[in-house]
Amino acid sequence: MHFTPRAGGALSAMTLALGLATLPTPAHAAPIACDEAALVAAVNAANQAGGGVIDLAANCVYTLDTVAPAVGGNGPNGLPVISKPVTINGSNAVIERAADPTTPNFRILEVGGADGRLTLNRVTLRNGRLGDELGGAVFVNNDRSLFVNNSTLTGNHAHEGGAVASIGVGSATISGSTVSDNTVDWGGGGVYGGGLTIRSTTVSGNKAHHAGGVHSLGTLLMESSTVRNNSAEVAGGVYNAGTGTITGSRVQDNTADTAGGVFNLTGSLTVDHSTVHANTATVEGGGLHNYDGTLNVNSSTLWANKVTAANSRGGGLYNWTGTATLTRSLVVGNRAVLEGGGIFETPGSTVNLVNSFVFANTPDNCRPPGALPGCTG
Repeated sequence: MHFTPRAGGALSAMTLALGLATLPTPAHAAPIACDEAALVAAVNAANQAGGGVIDLAANCVYTLDTVAPAVGGNGPNGLPVISKPVTINGSNAVIERAADPTTPNFRILEVGGADGRLTLNRVTLRNGRLGDELGGAVFVNNDRSLFVNNSTLTGNHAHEGGAVASIGVGSATISGSTVSDNTVDWGGGGVYGGGLTIRSTTVSGNKAHHAGGVHSLGTLLMESSTVRNNSAEVAGGVYNAGTGTITGSRVQDNTADTAGGVFNLTGSLTVDHSTVHANTATVEGGGLHNYDGTLNVNSSTLWANKVTAANSRGGGLYNWTGTATLTRSLVVGNRAVLEGGGIFETPGSTVNLVNSFVFANTPDNCRPPGALPGCTG
C-alpha cells in the first residue's frame, strides 16, 4: 500500500527555493497480501493516514466472511467504512462476500465518514447481500462520492440499489464497467439514487420491482452505454424521476409490465442519438413511457418494441399526461395489440413530432386518430 501526498502540506522555505523537482518520488509499495485481514488493515491504515492508494494482489480473490465493526457507518459492511479519499487498484482482483450459507449478510463497501471518496480500478465486487438496506456492493452516503473504472459489480442484492446506491447529494460515476445480475426487493436492480453518471458501461441482467437497470432520483447522465436484458414490474431498463440525459446509448431487450425500456415519471428526460430497441411491456410503453414529465427524443430510433396484453397501447411510446417531443427521430416497426403500435397519446396530453417519422408499426402508427399532426395510419 502506498499513499498519495496530500496537497497543501507545509513545506520549508529551503524546499520551496530548491523547487519541487528536488522532492523524492515516493516508492511504490508492493501489493497487499491476498488475505481478508490484510485488506481490512489496508483500509484502516488508509483512513487513518487521511487517504491513500491500496494495490490489491493481481487476480486475487479476497473473500470476506465477517462484518467489519460499525464505526460511523450504515452497515453491515464487509470492509471498514471509507472515510477519506481512497483508491483501490484491483489488477483484476475480486472482493466478495463468502458464499457459505452461514456467512452473515453485509455489503462490500460504504463511502461515508468525514471525507469519504472511493475510486475503484479494475476490481470485481460480488455477492454483497443486504435485507432492508441500500447498496449491495457499495453504498454512497450524502455528499460523498464513488468512482468505478473498468470494474465489474455482479451478483449483489439489497432492498434498493443492487450494486450501487447513493443518497442525498452523494454521487456515483461508473465508467467502462459492467453492472450485471444484481437484484433488489424494490428499486434499482443495478444502480439507484441521485448524482449518477454512467459512461461506456453495460448494465445487464439486473432485476427489480421498479427499474431493473437504473433508478435515478436526481441527476442522471448516461453516455455511450448499453442497458439490456433487465427486468422489473415498472421500467425494465431505466426509471427517471429527476433530470436525466441518455446520449449515444442503447436500451435493448428489457422487459416490464409497464415501460419495457425507459420510464420518465415526473422529471425531465432527454434521449439523444440513442436507440431504444426490442423492449417489451405487458400493457403500456414497450419502448418509452412518459408519465407526467417532459420527454425530448432527439435524433434517436424507437425500433421493434412491443406491448403484448389484449388491451395494450403504445408499442413505441406511451404518453400519459406529460409532454413528449420527438425531433429528427424514427418510430418504426413497433407493435401493440389494441392500438397505438407506434405512439399512443392519452387525450389531454401532448406529443409533438418535429421532422420525425412514424411508420410500419402494428396495428397502426398513432392513436387516437388525428391527435398527432404529421402522423397518419
